[in-house]
Amino acid sequence: MNSAKTCESSDSGSEDITKISILIKEIFGKEIYLDFTTLHNLLLRIGDDFSQIPRDPRDARKMMDYFELLDDQGDGIRSFVGIVVAFLILKRSLLLFDEPEAFLHPPQAFRIGSFIAEQADNQRQIIIATHSADILRGILSRTTDVDIIRIDRVGNTNKFNLLQTGRLKEIVNDPLLTSSRVLDGLFYSGAIVVEGDRDARFYHAVSAKLSPNLDIHFVNADNKQTVPKIVRLYKDMGVRSAGIVDFDILNNQTEFQKSIDTFDFSETDIAELINVRQHIGQAAKETSPDKRFMEIRVIIAEVIEKLDQLPSEADIEERERVLNQIGRKFSELADSTKAWKEFKKSGRNALSSEMQSVFDELSNKCMAKGFFINPSGELESMLAECGIDTTTDKKGWIRLALKLVPSLQPDSTKNPWKFVQSVHNHIQRVD
Repeated sequence: MNSAKTCESSDSGSEDITKISILIKEIFGKEIYLDFTTLHNLLLRIGDDFSQIPRDPRDARKMMDYFELLDDQGDGIRSFVGIVVAFLILKRSLLLFDEPEAFLHPPQAFRIGSFIAEQADNQRQIIIATHSADILRGILSRTTDVDIIRIDRVGNTNKFNLLQTGRLKEIVNDPLLTSSRVLDGLFYSGAIVVEGDRDARFYHAVSAKLSPNLDIHFVNADNKQTVPKIVRLYKDMGVRSAGIVDFDILNNQTEFQKSIDTFDFSETDIAELINVRQHIGQAAKETSPDKRFMEIRVIIAEVIEKLDQLPSEADIEERERVLNQIGRKFSELADSTKAWKEFKKSGRNALSSEMQSVFDELSNKCMAKGFFINPSGELESMLAECGIDTTTDKKGWIRLALKLVPSLQPDSTKNPWKFVQSVHNHIQRVD
C-alpha cells in the first residue's frame, strides 16, 4: 500500500496514526508505525514494538529496515488498514466502499463494521455495498441510525427494499433474534424458519438433497411460538420466507390463533381456520384448559388424601399399595392426553379420512401465507415413509436421519420430499 498516493495532509496526522496503530494492535496483535525516515514515500511499517525507535530520522533509519512493510503483509491487514486510513485521513463528505469485508475473517469484519459506524456524523455520508452479515452486525452494534437497502435479483430486474429501521432495532434488541442469526437471512434469496436446531439441520439436509443450488438460510427460532414472529419480520424486510412448525401447533387454540394473527389473513379466513382447528381438537377429544385444571386439582386432592390417611406405622407392603394407587391416578391424568400424543406422533395420519380433508383445507390456506404445518406430526416422524420409525430418542434419530438423507432418492410423492418441495415452491415464487 503506497500511502503517498492516497493520503491527504492533515494537522492531526500524528494523532490519526496513533488511532490507527491502537486499532490494528487490538485486532491483529501488531503495531503499525509511520516510517518517517524516507522523504519520497509515506510508508507504514508493521512490528511488535516501536517504542525504542529514536526520534531523529538519521538514527531511526537503520532500525526501521528491520521492520516489515505493510505492503508485504497479507491481504486482510492491508485491506483493514486501507479502510481505516481512508476514514481517518481523507476529509471527504461522501465515502463509498464496495465489500469492505474482503479478505477479512468474521471477527475482523465485525470490527470494521463497528469502526465505520463510529465514524458516522452529520458532515459525512457513507455508502457501503456488502454481502457480510458480520459487517452489518458490527454497524448495528454501534447504531441503528442507518438506512439498509436489500437488492434482490428477480430475473433480469433488481428489486430494492428499504428495510424498516424499527424492524432492525427489534433484531438488535432481542437476544433470541440476535443469537438465531436472523440478520444472516438478509443475504440469501430466502429464509426458512423452524422450531429448533435439530429441525434446522434436518430440513437443511433435505433441502440440499432436493435442490443443491437453492440459496436458502435456515433459522432456529428456538420454539414454535417465535417462528411466525421471525417469518413476519423477514417479510417486512423484503426477504422471501416460510415458517415450519410441528402438527401440535393445533393442540392449543390460543397459540394457534396468535400464530395466524401474525400473517396477513382476513378476519373471515381467521374465523374459518379457528373453526377447522376446533374440529380437529374435537377429533382428538381435547378438553378445555379449565376442565383439565379442575381434573388435576381433583386428582392431586385424592393423592394428598391417600397420603394423609396412611398411618405412620404402616408397613412396607401397605406403603407400596398406596404408591401403586397414586401411580394409577397419575396414569389416568396422562391418559387424558393420549389422543393428542398420537396426533403429535402421526399428524395427519391419525385423523379420519374426512378430517384429513379438513386438515388439508387448513394446511393449504396456511401454506399460501408461508406458514407450513408438518403433516407427519413431529420432526421424528418425517422419515416414517422412508423406513425410519418415530422414536422418543431425538438425538439418536437426528444422527441417523442426517446420515441417511444424503443416500436417499428424493420421491415427490412422499415426505419429507413432498413437504419440503412445497416450502421451496413458496420461497421461489415470483410476486
